[in-house]
Amino acid sequence: MIANKDVYATLTQMIVQVENISWNRFYNFLMGSSILVLAWGTLYASDHKGWYVKLVLVLLCLVGCASGPPWAKMGVRARNHLEVLFEMACALESHHAVWEPDVRMSDRPFSAIAPARKEAEWYSKNVFILRAVPWAFSILNLSMLLASIVR
Repeated sequence: MIANKDVYATLTQMIVQVENISWNRFYNFLMGSSILVLAWGTLYASDHKGWYVKLVLVLLCLVGCASGPPWAKMGVRARNHLEVLFEMACALESHHAVWEPDVRMSDRPFSAIAPARKEAEWYSKNVFILRAVPWAFSILNLSMLLASIVR
């Protein structure tokens, strides 16, 4: 039989893992997008003006445009997983059999930080950043695509 303390320990580890996955995925997106933008800028500023350069510029932009929406969706999905796990941990902390009777709610980790998460929801949950930045890179790549075509 699985005890509540085992479930709580598992939830804690899962929260840490989902948080790390979320930010590592975002970091990977930023690195990949930055490389695409840097490659585009290098080619755009070069003296080479052939059709093949324009083709590569367009392809770089198309990859950049196409990568933003799915990455934004993955970021939001990971944060939704985190919220579910956080709520489960808070619910488990409220259960009377998990903690000694003299441990206050304010001393239980997830319950203690829950009000701060609600207060500053837009930046503590980071859904806005994980959604807006990939879309911003897609818009940037769209504008670079227009510049590539007009060139």
